[in-house]
Amino acid sequence: MTYTEIAQRLHISENQVKMSPTIQNTYRDIKNNPNMSQQEKEDAFDEMADILKDMLHKKA
Repeated sequence: MTYTEIAQRLHISENQVKMSPTIQNTYRDIKNNPNMSQQEKEDAFDEMADILKDMLHKKA
C-alpha cells in the first residue's frame, strides 16, 4: 500500500495522504479487514472519498 494508491483511490493528493496518519490507518484497516467483502470495501472507500471531498471543499 502506497501513498499514491491511497490518493488515487480516494481522489485526493498524495501530499494530503502523507500528512494524515488517520487517512492512512483508516484506508489500511478497511483494505485489510477480513470480515468485509470486496464490494463492502469498495463502498467504504467511496464513502470515505465523499467525506474527504466535502471536508476539503469546506476547508478551501
